[in-house]
Amino acid sequence: MTKVNKVKLTAKEIRAAKNAAAANKNLALANKSLLAANQAIVVARKVLESKQKIAVQKEEAANRAKTTQETALEKKAIAEQEVLATQEAGDKARSEAEAAEIAKKIAAQETAAARKVAAEQAKLKAQEAAAAKKVAVEQAKLRAQELAAEKKSAAEAKKIAAQETASAKRAEDAARKIAAQEAAAAKKVAVEQAKLRAQELAAEKKAAAEAKKIAAQETASAKKAEDAARKVAAQEAAAEKKATAEQAKIAAQELAAIKRAEAETKKEAAAQAKAIAQEAAAARKVAAALKKAKAEAKKTASIPPEPVWPFAEE
Repeated sequence: MTKVNKVKLTAKEIRAAKNAAAANKNLALANKSLLAANQAIVVARKVLESKQKIAVQKEEAANRAKTTQETALEKKAIAEQEVLATQEAGDKARSEAEAAEIAKKIAAQETAAARKVAAEQAKLKAQEAAAAKKVAVEQAKLRAQELAAEKKSAAEAKKIAAQETASAKRAEDAARKIAAQEAAAAKKVAVEQAKLRAQELAAEKKAAAEAKKIAAQETASAKKAEDAARKVAAQEAAAEKKATAEQAKIAAQELAAIKRAEAETKKEAAAQAKAIAQEAAAARKVAAALKKAKAEAKKTASIPPEPVWPFAEE
């Protein structure tokens, strides 16, 4: 009866299989980090749209205030013209009074007529006084309207400033929340990698030197990912604070910074995914070789033993 030899996996094959599992896990974590980065970009774009909308509202309020001021200036010019007309009428009245006095001295007979003229002049003066009073009332009313318009413009400006302050605070809170999420994700990745490394060290005691090298590579990769996440968080916080002070101009710079951060995050995720894919491919290759070795061993075991020569004599 033929003895079937069992195929025993080497430490390197076991390590390759475990690295493949770890690579798949790292790929899932990299996809989560990329998703978090895309969500941060969406929040930043919404903040930028809100600031642009506030800027448009502020410009509209300024245009309305300018229109109100132009209307007030036109009304003031009309009032000045009315005052000038009143002064001209007063000069004319004084000239008529002087003429009446000369007429009185020249002919006493015209006293009755002069008295009549004086009465008319008094009436005219009363009308002029009433007109002057009416002009003064109109000017006071116009001034009150101007003050009301100025007060309304100041209230609108104060309201817009409050909206801008609230929007800036919301943007700062969103940036702080995103930074906390990214820090938590980086910390979770570091914890998962440390746990995975501990499992690999327990399984690879016979290959301590090679395991040490792999651990160093994983530690360097984790540190690089953490540094990149911290750098992106710092850049986003700085860009958000700068956007609060310089508004529209800095909003464009902030958008550029977000695009650069997105490109860096995608580039790093792509590099990690590529490395993980290579490790997975190597693991699949080892698994295929192992499967082939098992098949060959099984085939060898199924071949009957060759007869031993020479045969025994009958």
